[in-house]
Amino acid sequence: MKKIGVFHPLFGFGGGEAVCMNVLEALQSTYDLTLVTMTEVDIETMNEYYDTAVDPDLSVEPGKAVRKTFRGSQRALDRLTGAACGRLHVGLFTRFVTQHTDQFDLLVSTFGEYDFGVQSVQYIHLPMYNRHLFPPALKPGKMQQIYDKLCDITAGKPDRPDGTLIANSDWTAQITERLYGVQPETVYPPIAVDGFAESTWSGRENGFVTIGRVDRTKRIEDMIAIIQGVRDRGHDVHLHVIGPETDEAYSRSLRRQCGDDREIVFEGRLDRSRLIELIESHKFGLHAKRYEHFGMAVAELVAGGTIPFVHDSGGQREIVNRDDRLVYDSVAQAIEQIDWLLERPPEQRDARAGLPEVAAQYGTDRFQKATRAVIERTLGSTA
Repeated sequence: MKKIGVFHPLFGFGGGEAVCMNVLEALQSTYDLTLVTMTEVDIETMNEYYDTAVDPDLSVEPGKAVRKTFRGSQRALDRLTGAACGRLHVGLFTRFVTQHTDQFDLLVSTFGEYDFGVQSVQYIHLPMYNRHLFPPALKPGKMQQIYDKLCDITAGKPDRPDGTLIANSDWTAQITERLYGVQPETVYPPIAVDGFAESTWSGRENGFVTIGRVDRTKRIEDMIAIIQGVRDRGHDVHLHVIGPETDEAYSRSLRRQCGDDREIVFEGRLDRSRLIELIESHKFGLHAKRYEHFGMAVAELVAGGTIPFVHDSGGQREIVNRDDRLVYDSVAQAIEQIDWLLERPPEQRDARAGLPEVAAQYGTDRFQKATRAVIERTLGSTA
């Protein structure tokens, strides 16, 4: 049996973890599988959150003492700098891992690109290194550029990643090609569609749902402003903000911004049944992150039957088929477009009919099948 390592250094509750858990589930019955991480992972909790069935007794490397050292070092640096330095520690961890990759027939990275020193398949959410080559719209500020350079040096950045590259969207594939001169195959990430049932449009509430981590990159404040602007136009709408609150200071500032506004409901992290219930009972979705690499939350909103409005950037536009009615580039434009669509039920029906069939295009079965095919093809080429 071929031995495969699945590389995912840091675990949280995001799209990358959905990819990792589905890769593990897709491969566990066929290969001798090991999770390579510096995080203490509760597989059962991850299974519940991502609707997967990964073996809780999955082999994990390196040992607990090494993982504890890396995580302790990261927490200490985070406290010292007052910033999140996860990518810097991922670079250190990757250098450590590359000294031990010869035990694997194949390494599957679900966290980004690197020269692992062994045959590999690498899933790119957004390139980890060489970010100074990003397009102008994605160029970071001065301090971020210094940090990026430090991450490159620490990791020993690849001039070109080895192995087979996969991207989570056509947009990410184009960015990756710009950096490394090779365009990855696009394999859209897995969207859990189990549990969603068709519900009548007329029976849904005339409100909005947003899902995903509550952090600054998601621009929750923009969505609050959009809903308030639409209400000022005379529409009785509201917004449910669903997802783990990972930045306490940011969450507090949002609650202060809302004040006594009862039409903005902070739900926090919900179990899946309640999440599905809220999505299925509302007509519209809202997403405000700019240059989203793909937008798994958007695809899940489509799977639940909502019409989502998204920022006109990144890979999320692919999910709504670049429908001009559903993409916006500013808070003011979002208010105008939502106001316009709310006044026109026939346009709502047309927009909804134009959205993709999520199970076929983005579902977990489709993702796992595509992943197995890439793995088999890669291993076959080295037989």
